[in-house]
Amino acid sequence: MNRRSVGILVISLILVLGASCTRLGEPARGENTLGVQALSQMGSIPANWGKLISTSTCPAAKEWIQLWFQDDAGIIRMVAYNLENNTLSDKAVLLRRD
Repeated sequence: MNRRSVGILVISLILVLGASCTRLGEPARGENTLGVQALSQMGSIPANWGKLISTSTCPAAKEWIQLWFQDDAGIIRMVAYNLENNTLSDKAVLLRRD
């Protein structure tokens, strides 16, 4: 193959690959989507969230700890705490139980 053919092939390949890439949309909100609750006061866990039942970590994000709370109605809430910045996330994830 001569240089011109190789150049045209490379340019065509770049154009095809560029056109085939599409931006991923936001995840669909369905009935299985977990709820999110904003903290009513920054840096404070509401007492009505119940007792701290567990903590967990993720090896990929060593600076974050997840704090798990369960209230009297059985609703579980998870809020993240940043060890490096000494801050709580402003939102909690809600897990409802049947």
